[in-house]
Amino acid sequence: TNQGFAKDELAADGTSGPYQLSNTNILAQSELVIVETRDRVRADVVLERRELTRFRDYTIDYLTGRLIFNFPVALSDANFNPNVIVVDYETSEETERNLTIGGRLQATLLDGRLRVGTNLISEEGSALAAGSLKRLAAVDALVQIDEGTQLRMEYAISDDAAQPGSADAKLVELTHTSRRLSGEAYFREEQAGFGLGQTNSNTNSIRRYGLRGSIQLSEYTTQDSARRATRSLEASVYREDNLTNGSNREAGEVTVTQRTDRLTLSAGLRAARDRLVGVGAGVRQSLLALVRANYTIPRLGLTLIASREQPISDNNEVSDLPERTIVGLDKQLGTYATLNIRHEFFETGLTSGSNTAVGFTVRPWSGAMITAASDLVDDASARRLGGTLSLDQELQLSERWAASAGIRSRRIFARSMGVGNEFIQVAPDAAVSALETNEDFGAAYAGLSYRDELMVASIRGEMRQSTQEDSYILTASVARDLNDELSIAGTTRAAWLNPDQGDVREQIDVRLAFAWRPEGGRLAILNRTDFGHLSGDTQGTRTKWVNNLAANTLIGDRAELSVNHGIKYVREDLNFGRHDALVNLVGLETRYDISPTLDVGFAGSVLFDDEGNRSWSYGPSLGVTPAENMWLSVGYNLEGFDDPDFADAEMRRNGLFMKLRMKFDEQTLSGLLRQISPGQNAGPAPHQLPLARQFEYAY
Repeated sequence: TNQGFAKDELAADGTSGPYQLSNTNILAQSELVIVETRDRVRADVVLERRELTRFRDYTIDYLTGRLIFNFPVALSDANFNPNVIVVDYETSEETERNLTIGGRLQATLLDGRLRVGTNLISEEGSALAAGSLKRLAAVDALVQIDEGTQLRMEYAISDDAAQPGSADAKLVELTHTSRRLSGEAYFREEQAGFGLGQTNSNTNSIRRYGLRGSIQLSEYTTQDSARRATRSLEASVYREDNLTNGSNREAGEVTVTQRTDRLTLSAGLRAARDRLVGVGAGVRQSLLALVRANYTIPRLGLTLIASREQPISDNNEVSDLPERTIVGLDKQLGTYATLNIRHEFFETGLTSGSNTAVGFTVRPWSGAMITAASDLVDDASARRLGGTLSLDQELQLSERWAASAGIRSRRIFARSMGVGNEFIQVAPDAAVSALETNEDFGAAYAGLSYRDELMVASIRGEMRQSTQEDSYILTASVARDLNDELSIAGTTRAAWLNPDQGDVREQIDVRLAFAWRPEGGRLAILNRTDFGHLSGDTQGTRTKWVNNLAANTLIGDRAELSVNHGIKYVREDLNFGRHDALVNLVGLETRYDISPTLDVGFAGSVLFDDEGNRSWSYGPSLGVTPAENMWLSVGYNLEGFDDPDFADAEMRRNGLFMKLRMKFDEQTLSGLLRQISPGQNAGPAPHQLPLARQFEYAY
């Protein structure tokens, strides 16, 4: 294969993007996009992990590596823990092809209480490092000591022919959980350069070991109100070593917490000592007293929050552990939405400032943002057209109206002087959040959406201001059924960067589409128009307009005819001159059913521009229906061409191609459910089902 693995970690900046991946020519549909909320002190502790879905939550340009979300990705959660966008994907460069091979062997012993395994992987080069051999070998064991105690051990080693030596990783973890006691002892080390490009930066080149545990001290019922209350003790101590620069941290914390139905109180101590090497070298220390309180008023759906971290030593210099005061509230809005407000003041011996966060939290959280998407429209045709119209977390104002909003802000009141006194972490991750720098930052957005039986529409404005760059983004979308046969949809995204600083960059993208599908008719027409304008780029200004039209009609009972027309106009005002191009594409395809399960077809296309250049694509294909609602076609283009703006329409490259189509609806899935679990509800009655969904994979 010529494919290589890659991983990017991008700090969320409070907007929907675009976010630029480190590679281009990405293998289509290979990406896994995740938003992680990482602890602000310990980057390796992931507090929340949300896996996103393409089109519903984001769009990606596989040629350029640009990632745009359908919602602003908040800088942090309500408690100022930074959000990190993690993208795993594969590259597909036109380079040499090499062999990748791997396997796993696993055995379960001692009546299931012991599991041991080994992994072996070999990559003989990739698109990212052609010609180099990378290997990895690993062994692991999981021991169930008793019902609540588990021991986990792993060791792995890897090497790269392009780099000297090898690197290894070790993990030993002992956990215990019972009714009153839970605890963990752990050791984890991952040397720099370990792995095959799949490890996270929050564990790479870092050694961590420590203990943490919680014990329930007492449980009782108060005499005055007959409310249940518990007291618990939580403690942790750990050390982390940066294997790259030699810096290390020793830290510990102990807290006592009392919880009742309405009030939660915590008090304790936290201490840390950083030994820094290189920039800012020296020893930094902090010792703080902790007090936290949460009070809930169920009648009002309101929770009040306050916390204080007060230094009790002469030194207060550890960047992650400043003197800190947080006040805030959570207000329940309806059944699923909560308004979150937090304001934080912080000060170390070097820097002081504040952070502000305002936003909505919508539950239940099903692994992705709540969307005002296609399923809000009853008609199936509008559902297909409106598939990318989505908002993020929404507050339902009424049956038809919903709103969304969010604010993240950081203000520095006093800055330390000198590079060595800036914000320094012993074991940071690669994604540097705006909350981890001594710079002013602000991001806000507000959105409004409307839906009824025939239409869904939304509009959202975003703003981001920092010392590095200002940006403003406006997004608007609409999808509507004009009647039972005709549906329209449109979306617009406009972004302006640095409009107040003289270096203006502007990008505007507009998409308009309509679908005409008469019920029971023999003719269907689809049309989509895309307009894009980019100015202020280092290469100049670029404007592009593309229109794609597709029509399909039945000829008798056994034949059909499809017509495609695409037109593209591109104008580029570059630093070295102006260039205009007008390109047309005309395509025809006809298919004939030889039998109920076998059909033949022939397709032809011509691509021509205003300078007289022409390219042809034509060839036969054979289709077969191996099962109901499934169609497989294999064809061969005797001639072919490739144009990225028309690539999604049909298979026009020279050579062999294959298409697979499957059509399914709720009734089809209900039949599958009955086979898997005959005792379960089979689903809605057939007369309640909407029109079938259809998707296609083409290779």
